[in-house]
Order: sequence, then C-alpha cells, then structure tokens
Amino acid sequence: MRVLLCRLALPLALAVYCHAAVTGFVANPTTNSSDFAAWVASNGGTLNTSINFDAHPIGALQANFYSALGVTLGGTGDFTSVQNGAGPAQSNTTSPPLSSGEGLHAVSNFVGGTTQAGTFTVSFASPVSAVGLFTVDLFNPSGANNVTIQIYDAPNGTGTLLGTFTAAAYNLQPNHLYFMGAASTSNNIRSMVFTNAGGGGDVLGLDNVEFATSGSVTTIPAVPTLTTWGLVLLGLALMVFGGRKLATASSR
Repeated sequence: MRVLLCRLALPLALAVYCHAAVTGFVANPTTNSSDFAAWVASNGGTLNTSINFDAHPIGALQANFYSALGVTLGGTGDFTSVQNGAGPAQSNTTSPPLSSGEGLHAVSNFVGGTTQAGTFTVSFASPVSAVGLFTVDLFNPSGANNVTIQIYDAPNGTGTLLGTFTAAAYNLQPNHLYFMGAASTSNNIRSMVFTNAGGGGDVLGLDNVEFATSGSVTTIPAVPTLTTWGLVLLGLALMVFGGRKLATASSR
C-alpha cells in the first residue's frame, strides 16, 4: 500500500512544480517586435496595438485612460507624463555598438523623456499571454543603462515574478526605437514593470504598448490534489479491497 500511495503522490508532487515558460524578446534590436508578433500569431493570440498615447492628452499620465481595454497604467519618476515629439534626442550618437533599432520614432505622443530614472507599470484586468513596449533613444552600449522589464502574475508588479529581461547592449541614440517584450505559454501575465535606473545620464521615452489576448495558448491544467482525509480514505479503501482479495484467495 505504501508503494502504491507513493506512486500516486509522486506525479502530483512533481506537477505542482511545473511552471509556464516565459520568453523574453530583447536580444535582437532590429527584430524584437516582429519576433514577438510571430510568437503571438503562432500561439493563436490576438495582438492589440491600441495603446500608442496619440489620443492621450498631453500632460499628466492618466492611469485609467485605457481602462476600456482592461489596462491600467502607472509611472514614477520620469514616466508620469505624456509629451509630443520625436523623442529625447540625446547627443551621444557615436559610442559603439550602434544600432538603428526598428527605425526612428515618428513625431507623436509618448511617455517620459524629460528626466532620467523611473518605472512604468502596465496592469491587466484579465490575464494576457504577452506584453511589450518600445523605448525611444536608449543609450546602453556595454550595459551603460541596463533597463529591464519584469513580468508578474498579479497587477501592479505584485504576485509571482515570472521573469526579468534586460535590454541588449546597444546605443540607439538619437530617437531610435527598441522593443522589449515577454510572452507566457500559460496566459498568466497580469502586469509588466519597466525600470530605467538612469545609468549614464540616459533619458528615455516610452511608446506603443502591445499586448496579446489569449487564443490557443497552451495552458497548464489545474493539478488535482488529495487532502489528508482523501489519502486516509484512499488507504482504507485499498486495505478493504486488499483484505477481500486475501480472504477470497484463502477460501479457495
């Protein structure tokens, strides 16, 4: 009986530690967003690109401006306001390695771009499978300003940290776009926190938040668990069944 119970319990115990794979899209400055979109499409998701801040009023960032999409925003430091322009346009354009990223940021509304450090949080009313955004004017050669995104399974950067992804080491000044995103095979993302520590005196803009609603994304089924009383009842049932088999065999 002990052997049988161990055989029953072992798969359950192992299943509890199965976690969804979270993939970051930060390594390829010229293709990150297209790689991200391809992941979404291959997993049957629907990519939403509505959060471009163009309809958002200039001035203080409004947390609930995109609430109709089930999205709330939050910012600290530099990322508390929306402005219009091509980007911060900082002057160090020669420190290698250089990258043109995914092209120049067109004149439009964007978040930040006035001071140095800060955080920007995107939270979802319902879980999503993928989320990302574009930085504008990132200066990160040799890791001078290792900005990060962190992915959580609860709103506002709470709950379980599912993954941390750091920007690739390139100089994308002036005003080039660089995408940072992450995707989960378990469709369990509830928030993303972007952090700019302001290394190297870098001033950043943020634009075009993208996220994916669930499609045929693989999910991990709920693992059935046996309570203590359930194990006791199972043991008693096995003992009774085993006793009957022994009694039958001895009567033959």
